[in-house]
Amino acid sequence: FIKEFDKVFPIIHGNDGETGAISGLLNLYNIPYVGSNILGHAISYDKDLTKIICSYHSIPQVKSITIYENKHIN
Repeated sequence: FIKEFDKVFPIIHGNDGETGAISGLLNLYNIPYVGSNILGHAISYDKDLTKIICSYHSIPQVKSITIYENKHIN
C-alpha cells in the first residue's frame, strides 16, 4: 500500500523516524518525502558527530560531555 502515496510527510519521533529508516524505505519505492535524506538522519542521530561537524563549521553550541563506556571525553 505504500506505493500509493504521492508524497510523505514523515513526522516521526524516535529511532525509526530519526535514524533514516523511514527515508530509506521511501527511497526504495521512489516515493518523495519531506525532510532530510538518509545521510542527514544518520549524522544527526549521532549527537557527538553532529557536535563535531558543527564545531568544524564554527556553529555555536552549548558545552557538553560525551560518555563512551563510562569514560568522559570532552
